[in-house]
Amino acid sequence: KPVRFAEIDVVRVSDAVVLATTTTDTAGYYAVVMPPVWDVVYVRVKSVAFPGTSEQAVHTYQDNLYAVAGGELTPSVSQGADISIPTTNPVSAAFNILDLFVTGSEFVSSLAGTYPPPLTAYWAPGGVSGSDIGTFYCVGPDCPVGDGIYILGNSGGDTDGYDDDVVWHEFGHFIADKFSKDDSPGGMHSLTDNFLDLRLAWSEGWGDFFPLAIKHWLSTTGRN
Repeated sequence: KPVRFAEIDVVRVSDAVVLATTTTDTAGYYAVVMPPVWDVVYVRVKSVAFPGTSEQAVHTYQDNLYAVAGGELTPSVSQGADISIPTTNPVSAAFNILDLFVTGSEFVSSLAGTYPPPLTAYWAPGGVSGSDIGTFYCVGPDCPVGDGIYILGNSGGDTDGYDDDVVWHEFGHFIADKFSKDDSPGGMHSLTDNFLDLRLAWSEGWGDFFPLAIKHWLSTTGRN
């Protein structure tokens, strides 16, 4: 899939200076006008996207963006540079999460006429400190890094970075928080629980409904 609405940098190899910045379009294409320079450069795509008026990002647990670079090149009058992110790349899931956020933002905009506020995901490949704390939506002073969605990526091989329904479930909690009034007390819960607070049960039911609503929208609008 294309990396949509993502930030692109043209970086000079010799000193890591960013010479130009732009964003990709809905098909993953981009164009950038650079100052006259004949130094060796590379192009990188970062894990932040701007669908409509929204900013969606995926950060490390050190609160930095992920980036994937293309090969080095010397710019000419018209120069193309492709970046491929195969699933064998350890950080590829960050860009899948970003794509899910972009789709979720477009879905919300189609219904509400406005894009959701900025959202950050915190995710790390297995084995990285902090990657095993689970998948959940968090707001407030007790969040490990900051407000946002924390996505499992632990060293045991179970990462939620490609579990689209799980990510959209948490995105649904984010939307309920920003567009409605979700007074769920939160906390641990499982499918076998029989005595949940009704506010928590409703909120989790909404979270499970949300991915289905997005998939129905994708299907009926021919976006699959």
